[in-house]
Amino acid sequence: MNQKEIDLDPQQIKSQINELKMELEQVRDPDEAKRLRQQLHKLQINQLLALDKMEWYVEMDEMGLFDKC
Repeated sequence: MNQKEIDLDPQQIKSQINELKMELEQVRDPDEAKRLRQQLHKLQINQLLALDKMEWYVEMDEMGLFDKC
């Protein structure tokens, strides 16, 4: 995996994933579709790694539970 991709924040990775999905829907060449699927898979893994590095905790107040990042 490319270290540069791992350093991206989850929002940047998500936007790249969305762009790839749209591009994949429009592609007609099987080789190009395969390349895009591989790239999409790598970005999805990078997204999981980025989310795994984030620290999540739950706060509770009088109204209920809230996820915080």
